[in-house]
Amino acid sequence: MSEGKLVAIVDDNHRVLDAMKGLLESMEYEVIPFSDAADFLAAMDDRPFGCVITDVQLPGINGLELLKHIHYRAPATPVVLMTGFPSEFARDHAIAGGALAYLAKPIRAARLQALLSAAFSKSV
Repeated sequence: MSEGKLVAIVDDNHRVLDAMKGLLESMEYEVIPFSDAADFLAAMDDRPFGCVITDVQLPGINGLELLKHIHYRAPATPVVLMTGFPSEFARDHAIAGGALAYLAKPIRAARLQALLSAAFSKSV
């Protein structure tokens, strides 16, 4: 894995975490999975994440709240929100809050690859 291609995935569904981790590693990204937002926030200062992919519906701090925390602490970090329950309201809030994208599950690999390429080309 190349340095600087570190992606955090935040999702409380372990199947999603495993599938996304495998997919991103096959694209040659280094991936650290988190099962909740609090664990990610605790680790955020330890590693320079190039991108964060988070579920919208999480226990405790949800994905939209996590987006705010990330942009407060690391404003340049691209964040992709994903959900199994898409809504126009949440999409509008995500984009207005600075999300790189708001995606409905299941996520298309080609779309995710394009978003990550864009995210990392901006952070280089």
